[in-house]
Formats: sequence, structure tokens, C-alpha cells
Amino acid sequence: MKKRKIILVDWAIGTEVKMINCCEAEDHGDKVWITRSEPWEAYGAQLVLLKGKSGGFDTSYLEVVSRRQCPRCKNSEIELDHKFCKICGLPLIK
Repeated sequence: MKKRKIILVDWAIGTEVKMINCCEAEDHGDKVWITRSEPWEAYGAQLVLLKGKSGGFDTSYLEVVSRRQCPRCKNSEIELDHKFCKICGLPLIK
């Protein structure tokens, strides 16, 4: 049996991710999860804790979700449907 290669990630607590390429991704669709731990290695995989989920989740089945950022004040708490930055009021172009 061929051993799977682990790609190590260096995510901070609070990183927004979504599940990909696994059966749980089909169940949760595009749900955005927030990491509640830094990654660690166990059982030949790199795992991370997710808010709202028990146990570690293999990082190879997670993808970081890109967020929009205000070019003026660098606020990254901007949803895709927002037209203005809630911090500085700058109009945002999609």
C-alpha cells in the first residue's frame, strides 16, 4: 500500500476553512469552519480542531477560505455581498 504524502500547513487558530475531497464535504457543502487549534501530527496525518466539530480533522481535506480585504484599512471582516467597508466606509468593487 502506497503511503500518502502529508503536506504540512501552518494555520493560526481562527483560520477559516472548508472541507474538500471527502464524504463529509458532501454533507456540509460550502460551510465555513473556524480552526480552534494549531495543526499537529498524529497517526500519519496532520490534524486540526474545528469549532462545532469534535476530534481532530485531517488538514489534507481542508482548504483555506479567502476573504475580501479593504484596500484602505485592511479590514478583512467583509462578506461577499457587502458593498462598503463597515470600518472606513470605502466602496468595495467585486
